[in-house]
Amino acid sequence: MEEGIKTLIKDLSNFKLEDPKKLSETFQLAKNALEEDQKEDFHVKVRMPYQKIKLIKAQYNKLISRKPYSFVAKMMGHEPI
Repeated sequence: MEEGIKTLIKDLSNFKLEDPKKLSETFQLAKNALEEDQKEDFHVKVRMPYQKIKLIKAQYNKLISRKPYSFVAKMMGHEPI
């Protein structure tokens, strides 16, 4: 996703996605800076990975909240994202 943003949007060429909690802000910023002729590339290189990241995050949070996984997650120090 980071590489897709860098290649499509010149204003964000120095962009670094270091904090996963700022993911939705970053996605909206990239979407707003998008030009009309870049929509298809944006969909493939940024939107689809973003949707996959959100899905994996939701699955992870759901998994570590269920028993017995919650017990193991707590012992291993895993927390919801």
